[in-house]
Amino acid sequence: MKPRSLILAGITTLALTVAGSSLAQQHSFAARWLERQEAALARLDLSADQRSQLEQLLADQRNFRRAAHSEIGVLLTDTQADLLAPDADLHQITNEADRTLFALLAEARSLRDQRMAFYDSLDERQQSEVRALLAQKMERGKRLHAFVGDLIDQAP
Repeated sequence: MKPRSLILAGITTLALTVAGSSLAQQHSFAARWLERQEAALARLDLSADQRSQLEQLLADQRNFRRAAHSEIGVLLTDTQADLLAPDADLHQITNEADRTLFALLAEARSLRDQRMAFYDSLDERQQSEVRALLAQKMERGKRLHAFVGDLIDQAP
């Protein structure tokens, strides 16, 4: 085998190994997240009707996240193309970005209002359990915040 072929084979093997490892990590993360979510739901002791309502809320949130991710991807691509145009109008570009982001924010607020209405429908013990679960999420959020702060502090 020629040296060039060996190098290409090595690069291909490395790329496949890294991709496989990344997919395994993603699957592992998703599995752990689902386990935590299921354990949290079990602690709430929801009725069948409440469980159905919550599952619909969670599905709506997933759909929103997917749609928002897609819209932001399009916004980034379009903004980049607009910025590279010789007659780029930065004011127009930022106004278009604002319109997209404000529309997403309005939809996110609507979903938040639906979650709050669901919370209000829970009994006191369930509400207390939800608050405890949210406090745990805040702890994870604080760790992420500290990590980002470290990155900011280390940036040139």
